[in-house]
Amino acid sequence: MKQAMPAEHPNISTLKRFNPADVNASADIFSENLVFHFFNPALPDLHGDYAGREGLKTLTS
Repeated sequence: MKQAMPAEHPNISTLKRFNPADVNASADIFSENLVFHFFNPALPDLHGDYAGREGLKTLTS
């Protein structure tokens, strides 16, 4: 017997709360122990690891 697929994956509601234009406002959707590894040759001053929600806010401020 085939099972019906849910109308929407459970993570979709989380993704809908993410606003790439205002990452700080969306910080609560990220784990407190997140580590964001940033590398962009055009932005060498920002290169590095950013730990936790506060680290993410530092990167995006």
